Amino acid sequence: MHQKVNKNHYQKYMRYNEEYYTVLRENYKHWIDIYIWIIITISYASNILDPYTFNTITNSIITPNRSCNISACRSIVAYNILHNFLYNTTIFAECTGCSYANWPNFPADWSNRWNIQNFYITSSSGQDCQGNPRTGDLTQCQYWCLQDVTCVGFSRQKSVPDTYSNTQCYLKNNIQLNRVPNDNTWHTIAFNDTL
Repeated sequence: MHQKVNKNHYQKYMRYNEEYYTVLRENYKHWIDIYIWIIITISYASNILDPYTFNTITNSIITPNRSCNISACRSIVAYNILHNFLYNTTIFAECTGCSYANWPNFPADWSNRWNIQNFYITSSSGQDCQGNPRTGDLTQCQYWCLQDVTCVGFSRQKSVPDTYSNTQCYLKNNIQLNRVPNDNTWHTIAFNDTL
C-alpha cells in the first residue's frame, strides 16, 4: 500500500510539473527569446561568434577608420526594429564605422543618402516590396524602405507640395527595370548604400 501511494503521489507530482512548465514556457517565452537575443548580440559585439554560421572565430583587429557597411548595419537594425528589441548600434559588429543610432532609429546621417531620380518604376510583382502602397510623408516612406532590407527606393508623386505631406509611396526592390523616364506624375527616390 505504501508503494502505491508513493507511485500515485509521484504521478500527480509529475503531471503538476508538466502543467507548470507548460504554463511557464508559454508565459516566459518572450523573456527566453530576449535572453537568447542578448547572448547572441553580446557575442556579435565581441566577435566571439560568426553571425551567419554561429561558428566560433578568433578576435580580429579592426582598423579605426573602417567604413560603414550600410547593408550589414541596416539588416541588424531592421531585424531589431521588426522584433521590437531595444538596441544601440555601437554594440553591433555589423555597424562598426557607422554613426550611432538607437531604437527605433537608423543612423541619422543616412537621411543624406536619398537621391531623387527622374524616372518612375511601374508596379510589377517582381519589383514591388510587400505592403504596397503605403501612405505617408517623405520621412515615413524612407523609414519604411530602410526597414525592408530588400527595398532600394520608392516611387512617389511629384505633385506633393512638400516633404511633410502624405501621399502614396510604392517601395521597390529593384529600380533598374521597367523605368519610365521623365514621367509627369511620379519620380523615384533611391537609397544609396555605397557612398
